[in-house]
Amino acid sequence: MRISRASFLCLLLAACGSGQPERDEAGAGGPVARDASTLLWVVVEDLGSAYLAPYGYEGGETPHIDGLAEEGVLFTNHVTACTGINGSLASLLTGRYAQEHGVGSLTHRGQHALGDSQISLAEVLHEAGWQTLAMVSKPQLAPSIAGLDQGFEGWTGPGLHEGEPRGAGQVVLGAGPELRQALATDAPLFALVYLSDTANLKGTARAAAVPFLEPYLAPFRDSQPLVAAALDRVQEDAAGGAADLEKALRRGRGTPAYTALQQAKYDAAVSEVDAALGELLGWIEDAGRLDRATIVLSSSRGPRLQPSAPGSPAFSPELVRTPLLVRFPGGQPQARVSSLVSSIDLAPSLAESLSMGWPATSGRSWLPLLEGRADSTEALVFCESAGLDRRAVFDEEFSVEENRVAGTVIYRRSGMRVLDQELEGPDAARVAGLRQALTQHRQPAQVVVENGGMQVEVRWAFTEGFAGPAAVELTEGSRPARVSGLSGNAHLGAGDLRLIAEASRRELPLRLQFKWGDGPVPNLMIGTRPLSASLLPRLPQKGTASWPRGEDGNWLAADAHLEQQGGTWWKLHVGTEPDQAGQEVTALVALYPPPALDEALNFSAGQELEVSHPPGREDVLIIRGRAPCVLQLEKKPSQDFGLAVQINGLSLGSEQIRLRDKYFGGSQGIDLYLPDWVAGETDSLLDSVSGSPEEGFLRVTRRGPNVSAGDRRPMSSEQRTFVRHLGGAE
Repeated sequence: MRISRASFLCLLLAACGSGQPERDEAGAGGPVARDASTLLWVVVEDLGSAYLAPYGYEGGETPHIDGLAEEGVLFTNHVTACTGINGSLASLLTGRYAQEHGVGSLTHRGQHALGDSQISLAEVLHEAGWQTLAMVSKPQLAPSIAGLDQGFEGWTGPGLHEGEPRGAGQVVLGAGPELRQALATDAPLFALVYLSDTANLKGTARAAAVPFLEPYLAPFRDSQPLVAAALDRVQEDAAGGAADLEKALRRGRGTPAYTALQQAKYDAAVSEVDAALGELLGWIEDAGRLDRATIVLSSSRGPRLQPSAPGSPAFSPELVRTPLLVRFPGGQPQARVSSLVSSIDLAPSLAESLSMGWPATSGRSWLPLLEGRADSTEALVFCESAGLDRRAVFDEEFSVEENRVAGTVIYRRSGMRVLDQELEGPDAARVAGLRQALTQHRQPAQVVVENGGMQVEVRWAFTEGFAGPAAVELTEGSRPARVSGLSGNAHLGAGDLRLIAEASRRELPLRLQFKWGDGPVPNLMIGTRPLSASLLPRLPQKGTASWPRGEDGNWLAADAHLEQQGGTWWKLHVGTEPDQAGQEVTALVALYPPPALDEALNFSAGQELEVSHPPGREDVLIIRGRAPCVLQLEKKPSQDFGLAVQINGLSLGSEQIRLRDKYFGGSQGIDLYLPDWVAGETDSLLDSVSGSPEEGFLRVTRRGPNVSAGDRRPMSSEQRTFVRHLGGAE
């Protein structure tokens, strides 16, 4: 049988018996051999340490995981760096927090792929001459969309067209020929295996769950006849009985019986992961590589098997405390490490154990701690949400997490809420330190408005998330700006240097409004580029004056104008006056607020116009042609058109554009739309600038962990369709 053939770790445990060295709860383990020639790293999605026997769980059947724990190092206080799937795996491979590498949830607008500038463990090993192979279960991890294949010679997994994850058995079966061939060579090998069985509990229980159904659901036989009948049928017809159980309990989500069914399915999924691990270990043993192999089992995040109670932490212990088991060559050292460590520490630790150099990252190797070369000092670790808009900090006793209403919320590591007034003495000081650390760890996206002595009112409004703190920097000190919900406002005048406003999300789609009244019109710079040379879209202003008419009652000439055609369709005219004929026209049109990833800005235009979407932005159009230009555009009543028009290379002012019967904008201010990213247009916001702008200038830039243009991987139409079908999943 597959399991028994590869259960050498369990046999070793039985043979050694009480001769095993005492496990050290303090953390020190002993020297780690630096001669591994095989690294097998198994990452399991939604695998919780609370549901594994080495961590005290009494259910389930995991002989290979149990043996791995007995032959290696078990970490009891290991915290994942990100609750998102792609973001967590990117952190594991790079040793960086999600806000540093930028990989967030696919279902949130922003960066979704690991940038080429990031360095992963696979790249380090590949450059050192190692074979590097990956086998993954989920189409979300396909190289075309996740970019996590950097440094891997082979990446086996389902494509976007498959849609559904592969089971552990399918992953191992599909990877078998290539992996066994690599094991048969003399070259060192790194194999990454990503399994998601424990995250896929929807649908009818599979055959592997049958042995777990009776133990979990037997207590409900007397009170629920349908459950009893289904359990009886399972013995003769596994598929039919399991289907009957689902029908009997599907309307009872959250009830004890339904929870018991989910737990049975979860334990079955863990057992399938364990069987796949056994198969992989058997191949390594058959190839004669076991004595010089490092085996790692970790998780991208924990499960959410229990419904969240009101007031429970968003970063719950079940979700963020994940298993980490490492067996080094020769099965030494053996230890039980209770020190707090983060998932970003794993790649640096493995690199050091393989005598590889590692770039400077937030993650740090815990080998000195394991080998007794460092004291077990108290550490802090951070975890971020899939959308990169919330985060939490943990120490040995408390966690503090961001909350949109309360600011920050305190919990004990058990998940119990703690109020400030309940803390005193050392605990109060500890929590104060955690709050300070959380503030320092935050690297939010920021919009920066630098003032050249202009008197101007500034208002900003983010399109999603919420606004963070904002301040106006002065020659001496600073003053806070007013912030409420999604928006804020501030006055800039003489002596003011800059306004800095933060967003909760890493990306920065926002509306930025300037009003200078009857004062001089400032020269507005987008980074180092004048607005007049930019296609950064302007937004229509409310309350503008009516567009003038001539003596004949007709509209006076406008360089561009938008007219509603009826329903949701509009017509854009540019350069329609006789003296403008033949002039070069370039325009950018964007939907505001930005729609969902897969929602396109529909248009109709003649063949004389070149109309295209910028990479990855179906909600934005770039139009090029010769005047006169006319095209039709569609938008919802709840949306505006962001518009920028250039004729012969010069951008039109908002007061040169007619919107139905009014000015698009006035001469006493301007509304700008700053999309998160539009290739070639928002790049200048990231320009490096020095010094203050000259008098009469305003300059807008962005700060923070913004993704450079070189690291951007815009989604294709196929990828956006795939993300749409994911729904709320990642």
